[in-house]
Amino acid sequence: MNLVRKRIKNIIKNMKEERNNNVTSDKEYVFLELTISYKEFFSKCSSIGDFMKKLKNGKISFPHTEDFGRPKQNNREYFNDLIGEGGFYRYEISDKVVNFDIFFQIKRDFDERIDKDIIVSRINKIISPLNISIEVGDKTKLRNKLENLSQLNIGWNVFGSEFRNWSVK
Repeated sequence: MNLVRKRIKNIIKNMKEERNNNVTSDKEYVFLELTISYKEFFSKCSSIGDFMKKLKNGKISFPHTEDFGRPKQNNREYFNDLIGEGGFYRYEISDKVVNFDIFFQIKRDFDERIDKDIIVSRINKIISPLNISIEVGDKTKLRNKLENLSQLNIGWNVFGSEFRNWSVK
């Protein structure tokens, strides 16, 4: 098993231990599922890393309007304000679609109505997915998605300085 997968397993183990020791809110992380056409994806992004960089670290922003409640922040500022210690993502590329499962911890209250809209808008500004699903604090979905970290045809990666620096045992 490679270092990234070991780190993700360690992160999940630590999160389970923390939950068992503390009473925490159900809304402590966000889980995004994206399905994107293969042709669309590679016409707009050169790689998986390029897409994640545009999404989480890009300078894409929206005009600020009171009517839509959109923040003035660009993607980097918005996600730095939203994401806590970090997160991880898995991707699967087939000849027709690219699938993403993106998990990240949140450090502030997540207003489902507004923040879901903002995330969908930011994704659509980069690329037009076939499907977007955003779940907040769905522990069952997270457990089901992360049960098998050893699938060979699926790529995994970690982001956020806190998650990247967690030790691997």
